[in-house]
Parts: sequence; structure tokens; C-alpha cells
Amino acid sequence: MTAMKYAPGDYTYWHACIAGKKPTHYLNEQNAGCYRRHRKGVDDAVLFFWHGSEIACLVNGQKQSPLDGVEIWNSCGNNAVTHEDYMHRIEKGRWPNDAEMVAKSNQPPDDNSMEAVLARLEDFEREAKRLIEAGAAQDQAAADRASDVANSIGEIEKKVIGLHKVEKEPSLVAGRMIDRKWFPVRDRAVALKQDVKAKVVTPFLVQLRREATAEADRARELGVEEFLEQPKIGAGSIKRTVALRTKVSAKIVDYDALIRAIKDSSEVRELAQKLADASCRATGIALPGTVKIETEIAT
Repeated sequence: MTAMKYAPGDYTYWHACIAGKKPTHYLNEQNAGCYRRHRKGVDDAVLFFWHGSEIACLVNGQKQSPLDGVEIWNSCGNNAVTHEDYMHRIEKGRWPNDAEMVAKSNQPPDDNSMEAVLARLEDFEREAKRLIEAGAAQDQAAADRASDVANSIGEIEKKVIGLHKVEKEPSLVAGRMIDRKWFPVRDRAVALKQDVKAKVVTPFLVQLRREATAEADRARELGVEEFLEQPKIGAGSIKRTVALRTKVSAKIVDYDALIRAIKDSSEVRELAQKLADASCRATGIALPGTVKIETEIAT
């Protein structure tokens, strides 16, 4: 770590912070050293240094009044940074390892085209991959950098959702208008078709099949089944033939037996997991046969 090049004095508090110790941060009691003040956009670089017998304050290289210096200390005195990091921020306008686009994260691009948004996302993607490859954050500064990048990517996500909605809305409106025009007519036709088949054709065809079955039984009894001509069970002369179709369904008569039979299927296990998760989130209590798991995740 480069030594401070400013006037000599007591830098004990700052050196302790840089060494990983956690000295008590007292409000209104400024300590010389380099600090980082959080704000929207790029964090400020703050320097408290000895100027004669007094401590002066610079924010991004600009001198502050003694009164402002006290307020600034209260907001950043517990976030010390190295002199190298401080100088990097002063000279390059951003903190070390921060993606340059983070400095503009609070300034959405004027170009809302797919190409512009994708290019912006790809910039953040490169920085995100670098952070991921570096592994878990080892200090507050690294966690702050990763959080800034994640939040900026989240802003792009919201922007994409908004732009998608705006671009798609005219098509949705047009689609809904077409639906309102045609769906009532379609539904009316469906209902009429089903009524005619269910109330007129189906009873006739069922009776026709019943008679054909009875005739086949008599033919077997007489031993002349081979001479019996099989009738066609259907209706319709100018369009497609309407025929009987056997609809197969199941009626549950023993729920417990059914559950035992299907409990190992992947569909049932997936549904059971969803129900267990939902119940645990809603009540905080695990259902019988499950245990509550709490996983920490940054949001």
C-alpha cells in the first residue's frame, strides 16, 4: 500500500480499517484517511487529511467546508479504502475493477433499439462473468461492486420488459379486437354443433349400435354369424360421417389406493414439491414429511 503523501498526522484509525480491524466509528469525530461514500451512480472518493493542526476534507478532489466535512464523515467513516483505490477513483473517474458502464448505470441509453440494449447487456455480461470467476466477495468493496453490476443488469431487465410491452401492445390490442369480433360467433357455432350431435345424433347412433349388438348375439346363437353383414354405425350423407366415439375417463373410488399407485411418478412428485414449497412460504411451517429449508440469496 502506497504511503499517504499528505501532511503527517494521526492515521491510526484508517490504518486499522485497512488492516481488517474494526475500530469504533464515532460520529462527528473525523479520522484522516481515504474513504468511499455510497451514492447513486459512482461512489464518491473522500479524503480526510491533516492540514496543519486541523483535518480537512476532499470529495472527488473538491475541498469541503468544515461543517460539510463532519456530515460527510458520518456517512462514510466506516468505509475505508486503500490509497491506491482512492487515487484510481480520482484519476479515472471510477473505482478499481468497476465496469465503466456502472458509472452510467443511472443514465439509461437514449437508443432503445434491440441492438443498443443488447450491446449494453453484453458490456455488463463481461463484467458479471469476471466477478463470478473471481468467486465470493472477500470484502465490502467487492460485494458493493458486484451488487452495483447486478442492480444495473436488473435495470436492463426492467427496460427490456418495458420495451417488449410497448412494442407488443399494438399487436395485442389488434388481436383482442379480432377476438372480440370472431370469438362470439365461433362459440355460438361450437355450442350449436355440440347440441345437435348430443341431443339428436348420439341417441340415434346409440340405439342403432344396441340393435346391431342384439342382432349379432342372435346370429351367434343360430350359428349364422358368418353370414351377418356388419352395419355401419354413423350418420351424415353430404359431409364427414358422424360416428360414435368412446370417451374414456376415470372415476376415483379409492383415493388412498390411487395415491399409492401414482406416488412415484415424476408428475406427482413435482406437484407435491410445489405444494410443499407454497405451504412452507405461506405459513412458515413444513408439511408432514417435509422439513423447512431457509436459503440466503441476494436480491
